[in-house]
Amino acid sequence: MAEESDKYEAENSEVAENNTGQSETQNLNKEAEMSSKDEEIEKLNQQLEDLNQKYRRLAAEYDNFRKRASREKEETRKYAIENVIIDLLEVLDNFERAIESARNTNDTNSIVEGIEMVYNQFYSTLNNYGLEKLACEGEEFDPYKHEALSHTDKSEHPEDTIVDVCKSGYALNSKVIRPAMVTVSKKSESNTENQSNDNENNHK
Repeated sequence: MAEESDKYEAENSEVAENNTGQSETQNLNKEAEMSSKDEEIEKLNQQLEDLNQKYRRLAAEYDNFRKRASREKEETRKYAIENVIIDLLEVLDNFERAIESARNTNDTNSIVEGIEMVYNQFYSTLNNYGLEKLACEGEEFDPYKHEALSHTDKSEHPEDTIVDVCKSGYALNSKVIRPAMVTVSKKSESNTENQSNDNENNHK
């Protein structure tokens, strides 16, 4: 009986030791798993922080770029206007000379010639910057270039022909910036009836 009791105790002790060993192994595995997860979380947090820093740098760089581009655009605009003004100052000088000359002479032809010279200089200066007067009189009406202020019955002109220019139109670098104000010809009712009668007679 004593031997069986000792054997039973020995087996229980061995089982207990095995259970203890398994428990310790499981605890070690859990600790290792938790440590691995903590390291992974730390890496993810570091990556997130790096991305946030990159985003902040990019946002700051973009804001600086936007401000610099806006400043350069404004400087370019001012510089372009400065060049135009400098060129127009020559025209202004000639206007002053023409006015002074007109005050000291009674020669109408001389005054007109002086005004024409200043006008040509003024238009030439603007033309150098891409301004161009639109061709109108005698041209076919174009709604993209012309604005009809009135119509007139003129049989000597084809219908929709510009017969008079009330205000000149202009294009800047081929873009219409002001349509011309024009008078356009149209067929009168009597002319239309006569043409209709002529066509009927021709078919008889």
